[in-house]
Amino acid sequence: MGGFLVSAYALQHPSHVAHLILADPWGFPEHHLPSNKTLQLPAWVKAVSTVLRPFNPLAGLRAAGPLGPRLVEKVRPDIQRKYEHIIKKPEIISNYIYHCNAQMPSGEGAFKAMTTQFGWARHPMVNRIPDLHKGVPMTFVYGSRSWIDKQPGIHVQRLREDSDVDIEILDGAGHHVYADRADLFNDIVSGICRSVDNIENDGHLPARKQTWLAGEAQGCIDLEDEKSIPASMELSFVLPVLQVS
Repeated sequence: MGGFLVSAYALQHPSHVAHLILADPWGFPEHHLPSNKTLQLPAWVKAVSTVLRPFNPLAGLRAAGPLGPRLVEKVRPDIQRKYEHIIKKPEIISNYIYHCNAQMPSGEGAFKAMTTQFGWARHPMVNRIPDLHKGVPMTFVYGSRSWIDKQPGIHVQRLREDSDVDIEILDGAGHHVYADRADLFNDIVSGICRSVDNIENDGHLPARKQTWLAGEAQGCIDLEDEKSIPASMELSFVLPVLQVS
């Protein structure tokens, strides 16, 4: 969900974003079904879906109380295994995940409000992100084994030919690219941060950049009329925009 949220933020506040990094982002593709086919679900699936619809996704975890950490270990043992090589007590991970989700479910409520049936985005980002200001470079980082569809990233890259859009696919990584291939992920992010720092240290803002920022600060910028800003230049406020969930 993080990649979806930071994309929405970048659309509203492009001058606050130095580089948009999207780590295996959810919420980009549209929910399409072939026009000549209808998805037929078993009756029991429809019944369970109807019963669970009023509840947040992790309501069962909170209801488990002190058994919650053990439930996390049973349901998602893969997450704990990701950190076994660096943490002496792997059970710390399940405890951490449980306590992160045992509080007020504000994040789950937001996710539920943004989704339609079966976890698809209500307002897919692939239809919105092409409006992102051309001066904001983007990098999609996908896992080769992830369930996330990579086609929206390729589609965005084609639509934004006059802007910087890179796509990185990390071999062997699933959805949690930052954990599955931490070495490669950190190299990519560090490289982007260094490039932003190098531009920032130059200390020179093009005249058009100054005009653009001044206009936005006054609330009168018109991104539709604004011509392209060089994608290589630094934007004034550097904000980390990494998807971490």
